[in-house]
Amino acid sequence: MSRNLFILVFATIAASWAAPLIRLCNSDPLVIAAYRMIFASLILLPVYLSQRERIVLPRGHERWLVALAGAFLAGHFTVWITALTLTSVSSATVLVTIQPLFLTVLAHVILKERVDKWGYLAIALALTGAALISWGDFRLSKGHLVGDLLALSGALLAAFYLLIGRSLVGKLGTINYTMPLYATSALLLTAMMFIFGKTHLPGQTHDYLWFVLLAVIPTLLGHSLFNYSLKHFKAHLVGIVILGEPIMASVWALMLFGESPTLMTVLGAALIFAAITFSFGHERNISP
Repeated sequence: MSRNLFILVFATIAASWAAPLIRLCNSDPLVIAAYRMIFASLILLPVYLSQRERIVLPRGHERWLVALAGAFLAGHFTVWITALTLTSVSSATVLVTIQPLFLTVLAHVILKERVDKWGYLAIALALTGAALISWGDFRLSKGHLVGDLLALSGALLAAFYLLIGRSLVGKLGTINYTMPLYATSALLLTAMMFIFGKTHLPGQTHDYLWFVLLAVIPTLLGHSLFNYSLKHFKAHLVGIVILGEPIMASVWALMLFGESPTLMTVLGAALIFAAITFSFGHERNISP
């Protein structure tokens, strides 16, 4: 296994800890998202400043793109963390990994990248898989269905964030892009806490431990290394490897909470995984 592929696999395992760690928190989803990004920014800051002469600041329209990516990232974390309070870890993590297909559609619409008949077939398969998961969860409760829809919204927001990252990581470098990205996201989430009256401190002090672990493991060792991987692999290859995240997250959820996926979640996940793998197996011209 090459060094860069090892890094990508490691990032996927790290990212898979997000859902279980969020489940351990007792705070409001917006508070969890805000503290996650605040701690991630503070921990990354010394590394960023240590670059000295290698620091490259976004210029002109790049600043607005970084700010926009930060907004999408903030929205992604907020809606997905909320989804985890309503539906299962398996459903939430499977549905959020549909983001590569959303990325394909957005790249076609915004960047005019070609999508062939196989791509459209894969999208149809993935939507069928998402419908199966949602139907199965709706039979459990309407709350589960709302959680599924929020997870899909989180996937769409993540696709926008990844689309912007594809163009900026190569120009600025991983840390030069990630630092302002995380800082912007942290500032926006903090502002949202004030706007929605969620400024009270977490009621249980052990939540701060989970916040720090969320910042270090799935964020700095997960999302940051995904951004790094976009410089070395085509976007579709990154997307395929990320499919391991819901599998690992489901394993952690089973071990920690005794939560096993439903049959509909397993069937829907199989369709989604097959669709993304099939789609990107034919989309060989996509580049980061």
